[in-house]
Amino acid sequence: SEQMNSLERQRANLQQAIDLERANLKNAADNISQSIERDLKPSTSRLTTLESEREQTIIERENLRLVSDDVAVARSGLEKVDRTIVVLENESESLLQTMKDTRQKYEILEQGEATCPVCRQPLGDEGQEHLRSEYEKEGRESRQRHDVNKAEQETRRSERQGLADNLQKMESDFDARTRSLES
Repeated sequence: SEQMNSLERQRANLQQAIDLERANLKNAADNISQSIERDLKPSTSRLTTLESEREQTIIERENLRLVSDDVAVARSGLEKVDRTIVVLENESESLLQTMKDTRQKYEILEQGEATCPVCRQPLGDEGQEHLRSEYEKEGRESRQRHDVNKAEQETRRSERQGLADNLQKMESDFDARTRSLES
């Protein structure tokens, strides 16, 4: 019976130690749960948000790379039109000079100084009329080519203005998107 009492006291002491450890473990578990709710869950939520923002940034960078390529293509197109305009302007100047030269030849012919432009021999009436006809034809053709050239220049200038406006908008949008991405 004394042995039974001793065992009963040991059991009670052990039960008390178990209950105390159980309470300590429950407190520790409650503290961990509170720490998870207070510290880790908001961090997890923020981590999800950051991951989403990172993915959006990657997509936007790729989009900006594509826009940058489009800007380069637009700039190249504008430069091509600029070169075409310069060529047309040079052709126009050449045609004007040709018309001026033809006019001078025609006026010389009208002044009665009719010599063959090739052999420098005096021309008769028939030769003068033939040359006059050639100069008039040359003048009309040069004028026609000049008029077509001028119309093409205007078309290209109009095209250039549209391309320049579009390029400026593209560059402005690109710059705004780049600044937005960097902030």
